[in-house]
Amino acid sequence: MSFLYPGVLAALAVVGYVVILHMIRRPDLPRIPFGSVMFLRPTAARSSGRRRLKDLLLMILRIAALGLLVTGFARPFVRSRQQDPLSQQGPGRSLVILLDTSASMRARGLWDQAMGHARSIIPSCEPHDRLCLMTFDQTPRTILDLRQWAQMSPQQAKDMAIQLLSTCRPGWSQTRPDLALQAALDQIEADVADDPSLADMVNQVILISDMRCPAEAAEAIGGLDWPKKVMLRPIALHPNGPTNATLELADQAPGLWVKVSNWSTSKNDRFRLRWPDLPDIEPLEVYVQPGGKTVLKVATGPMSGRLVLEGDDHDFDNSVFVAPRQDRSAIVYVGNPDRLDPQQPPFYLSKAIEPSGRQVTFTADLSSLPAEALRHALLVIVGPGGYKDPGRLSGFVRQGGVVLIIAADTQAARFIMDLADLQELPCQQVQMDQTYAMILKVDAGHSILSALAQPRYNNFTQIHIWRYFRFDISHIQDCRPLMWLDTNDPGLFELACGKGKVLVLAHRWNMPDSDLALSSKFVPLLYGLIEYADSIQDPPAQYYVGQRLPAELGPAIVTCPDGSEVQLAAGQAFTQTTMPGLYTIRSVGASRTVAVNIWPTEGLDLPLVADQVDALNMATSSSQEPIFKTTSTTGIADTHQLEARQGLWRWLLAACMLVLFAEAIWSSKGEGKERSS
Repeated sequence: MSFLYPGVLAALAVVGYVVILHMIRRPDLPRIPFGSVMFLRPTAARSSGRRRLKDLLLMILRIAALGLLVTGFARPFVRSRQQDPLSQQGPGRSLVILLDTSASMRARGLWDQAMGHARSIIPSCEPHDRLCLMTFDQTPRTILDLRQWAQMSPQQAKDMAIQLLSTCRPGWSQTRPDLALQAALDQIEADVADDPSLADMVNQVILISDMRCPAEAAEAIGGLDWPKKVMLRPIALHPNGPTNATLELADQAPGLWVKVSNWSTSKNDRFRLRWPDLPDIEPLEVYVQPGGKTVLKVATGPMSGRLVLEGDDHDFDNSVFVAPRQDRSAIVYVGNPDRLDPQQPPFYLSKAIEPSGRQVTFTADLSSLPAEALRHALLVIVGPGGYKDPGRLSGFVRQGGVVLIIAADTQAARFIMDLADLQELPCQQVQMDQTYAMILKVDAGHSILSALAQPRYNNFTQIHIWRYFRFDISHIQDCRPLMWLDTNDPGLFELACGKGKVLVLAHRWNMPDSDLALSSKFVPLLYGLIEYADSIQDPPAQYYVGQRLPAELGPAIVTCPDGSEVQLAAGQAFTQTTMPGLYTIRSVGASRTVAVNIWPTEGLDLPLVADQVDALNMATSSSQEPIFKTTSTTGIADTHQLEARQGLWRWLLAACMLVLFAEAIWSSKGEGKERSS
């Protein structure tokens, strides 16, 4: 018999205290003086042996109760080959090792622990065993599958597994143990499907990880349909050093904001932020209490480069790369550039934009617009007289730009067709002679018109439209009407074009077409359009390791942080973001830099996997507990699971209660006789 907590058996020393109490507990009989005993009848002296026998049984009952109680708390279990399914020889065992190679495994001491556990498993495999070696981070990868192991001799398979294991290294990607566990189950099922005779084999999945993963992965583990024939052995690893703080990028507009999170086990609460490549900038002191987090502004203007956190035990999550943001704030108007004529759209556009401080560039046609101005443009508005050379705008809109076309004549329809690559766009001018058209309704769910849903802006009866163009958009895919006139014609609609959008206003916003520019709806509409263009063109502040970068329209060359270059064809996305750093993407006439950082969850104090494993009724083993013992007959039996399955402590506690009940009855019976005597 073995014990789960053998140290508790030391409490059996209290048994000696019970024996001592029974030895020193001898009742003192009182002496009663009598004047004369001549009148008493002489009787024979009684033997005290019966009393001594009663005291001995009472002592034995009390010792037995105490012994049963202590033994129950020691949690006994019986090791036997018949009770341990993992030690049965039969057809052998199928073992799947899942080795975590995510970024968090770069913490000090973790990788050495993981390799030590993995190396202890392989030599312990018996000739009839089968082993599969898999690594995982954001995606699981099979290094050696069960079929390959079976095709080699036992010693060759072990040598091959050790050799392949030595080539494994921790990467920079995210931890997804849920996908790894599912891949392990698929590996076992596929092996049984190929050879049904393996259905009786003992199956076990060994998860070697620090058990840190995002919340969605932990929830997915709790929802796994785990087969009863597959045993899970999670091995939680612990880093060498309790202090760790994680640095992550919070926001880049306005200024640069970062978040610093500190572990609850940290012994340090003061850290320092500095730019290694910018020595002229003074380091910034940061205070974060253990278990807390803080968000602070480290720069007021645009910054780029590498920001480093100092002061903890682990440096794998102490760097954040910041890419320079592209300046896309200018608005370009193409058409009649006269800003002094109230009969032209630029007059009202300049009046509405000037208070915001944004720059507006007016040009008569696209051919005279510098390429640099178009590259930094946030929004391009094409008005009367500007329906020429749509090819200059094609690359801009397909790369994510937004173009607003004001329909002033029938040439606008041809310009829209060439820009949005449409086969046809029927267009007809509508002149309201004795009356006017009004705006019937707007799509308030669109971000451009969301402000017009407010009560003070949702009344359109004061906007009169005397001339507009009727566009037939019923046959166009990816076309969204945003504004309807009371004539059931679209007044504003949106076309998808590559990554960008083309918006068409069916009339001018000034006289003699309409008085939209004179209404209170014009400024909210214009600023909603600007914010919408900003949300589309502004790329993400950062990407994470393993995420794909958006595809370029033309051929491109990507320069990785290690200096290597990757050629991309037109429309091909870049998927090789295997390390954090700055990636430079060069295409025809353009170049941009993208920041790739590690996932913040890799450094956060979130050991969630163990909690979800407990929900699967699988115990988590200690990182110091050996997995295999070549001289042991119990194999890799989990003592916690074996003891829980036997449940001997319940029977011991029940026996203890029965002994205490018998002791109480026997003790009360003896006391009653003494009182009667």
